[in-house]
Amino acid sequence: MPSGVYPRTAEHRANLCTAQLRRWANPAEHKKMSKVHIGYRHSAKTKIKMSESHSGLIMSPATKAKIGRANRGRELSSQTKAKISESQLKRFENPDVRKKYIGVNSPKWKGGITYKRKPPELNFAYIQSIRRRDNFTCQLCGDTNKGKHRRLETHHIDYNRQNSHPDNLITSCKSCHWATRYVKKVWIRICRNLIKRIKKLNPKGHQAALELYERNMKLFYHSA
Repeated sequence: MPSGVYPRTAEHRANLCTAQLRRWANPAEHKKMSKVHIGYRHSAKTKIKMSESHSGLIMSPATKAKIGRANRGRELSSQTKAKISESQLKRFENPDVRKKYIGVNSPKWKGGITYKRKPPELNFAYIQSIRRRDNFTCQLCGDTNKGKHRRLETHHIDYNRQNSHPDNLITSCKSCHWATRYVKKVWIRICRNLIKRIKKLNPKGHQAALELYERNMKLFYHSA
């Protein structure tokens, strides 16, 4: 087989895959390869070529003939959008298809719960006291309020929006707050350990947030 040509047969690909798996299964070989790539950086020319190839600018004549034209990065025409819309409408005209996306069968079903607004005690002053306690820093990644993806938010540790106690609130950036949507049990354990650490490092800040919380509870619910 000439150099630079990717193997076409399924058997050849399977053999290569098996060889790679055996190679990486060896811990010594894994360490050797990781040491080789430590500190490795692509050159400026290589980065430009990679960027152009990913954007579809560099294509062989054979690939262009198969695809017709490179559609990556280009906006769809109004006719194409209309065709896609029509195909989707025809698809959902089928009652069997609609049943898959309605009610209990929907992949977004959450047991029939509805969206609840945040409680009144969770006002701006109280949220600022939580951020001040956490030194205006995301407690999950350590970044401050820099950039649109690092905007500071308040995360409910037990995922109950109605529980606004300072022990249940922690400062997180937008990216980390989005990540806490998955593997919730793990994040609950991590955030509770972080709250214990915050209480030891900044007891005055936590006490100030607790006093403001109790004041809001008396104000809105007439109870401590």
